Amino acid sequence: MEKNYYNYNNYPYNNNYNYNYNYNNNYNFYNNYNNFYTLNQNSQITLVTLNDISQINYISTKYWGKDGYYTYNELKNVICQNLSFCIKIKYEIIGFCLMKMLNDIECEIYLLAVKPEYINMKFGQTILIFSIKNASNIGIKIFKLHVSITNFPAMHLYKKLGFKTIKFIKNYYKTLITNNEKDKDAYEMFLATF
Repeated sequence: MEKNYYNYNNYPYNNNYNYNYNYNNNYNFYNNYNNFYTLNQNSQITLVTLNDISQINYISTKYWGKDGYYTYNELKNVICQNLSFCIKIKYEIIGFCLMKMLNDIECEIYLLAVKPEYINMKFGQTILIFSIKNASNIGIKIFKLHVSITNFPAMHLYKKLGFKTIKFIKNYYKTLITNNEKDKDAYEMFLATF
């Protein structure tokens, strides 16, 4: 039986208390008043700040070409909404999830990426679940995103977490420079957590 939404009830987040929580027997999360979270001894989840834009843009160039897909101002506007998180090892960002508020109960997962050398280590899944849980705690109930129809690993992750495809959009990534024109086409997906 397919679930209509991902069950986040077992994933703690509370701004007032410290938690030591074992997620999938691999990750320990700690929460304190500074929005500092630990995955293991070397990595942590933190709120994305404007100081992180250059690292985020660098990672996005690995997937979207030399200029990245979004401009500095677009990234700045999303980051200022305080719904975006990143995973750092020491001071290096290895993955991030940027969310953009659309209205009181709805947001868009604007950009999710992990450095190529850290793919298949569940960092993308971890930061996505964490970000959705954080947004859910402030009343967000609907999460939307767009994904290239050729990005099979991302689509697999989204479907695993309960996202549903709602429509196909031809040439969504029209400014993307690629050898495969299908890379420009996208699916719009959503997750409802109520």
